[in-house]
Amino acid sequence: MSAVLNLTEAISTSTGDSEATTVSSDMDEFILSTGESNSTISPGTTKKVSVEQTRRNQFAIFLNERIKKILQENSMRYPPKNNYELEKYFFLSKLTNSNVDISKNVTKDEISKMEEAINQLQKYEYERLWYEQKVAERIQELQTYIDKYVLSDEIKVAEWQ
Repeated sequence: MSAVLNLTEAISTSTGDSEATTVSSDMDEFILSTGESNSTISPGTTKKVSVEQTRRNQFAIFLNERIKKILQENSMRYPPKNNYELEKYFFLSKLTNSNVDISKNVTKDEISKMEEAINQLQKYEYERLWYEQKVAERIQELQTYIDKYVLSDEIKVAEWQ
């Protein structure tokens, strides 16, 4: 998660170079080159993009891949069967909606929405895991109490009879 934030800071605090950079928008072969040569985006057309825009586009590609991986790992059940599934469905839907079209220039707002959706889902999953661990600890404490005090009292009562 910190890598995402560090890369975002690098993009937002970019030096603002006015040097033009050419970018191929082909997802399978993402090419970044500087200088005078142009990359072909579609037959017969070329496009020059600023360095900052190129970084945003690259970061958007990274985030899209990450979102795709998260969505593959987490199935979206509809209709949700309980509150946990309902909340998770909400965050996964938000994540799905934040996915952007890479063929166009990506804005800072789109990147921030993608990051926010990823961070909210991760925060929810961490909190859910923390609560599950706390519940497991309390169950273990109750089991220890029952074994130590309640069952020993029942044994004493049984011995007296």
